[in-house]
Amino acid sequence: MRKFDEQKWGISVSAVTVTGASGVDFDATIYPDARHAFFNDTGAAYEPVAAADAWTKTLDFFATNLGRKDAPA
Repeated sequence: MRKFDEQKWGISVSAVTVTGASGVDFDATIYPDARHAFFNDTGAAYEPVAAADAWTKTLDFFATNLGRKDAPA
């Protein structure tokens, strides 16, 4: 599971598509308008919508792969 900010890393949809096509079980989300540290709610780059989506997807990943959805906030 990967969450990318497109601003710093320049991750392209084609790069993610190639990784998925390699046969590796891979889940990635690219947040096009997010900057590095978009999840840090104390910084200037904080993106609340992207952060909330990333957190929900992280908890879903935990529930699916680890059997729990009650990770600490």
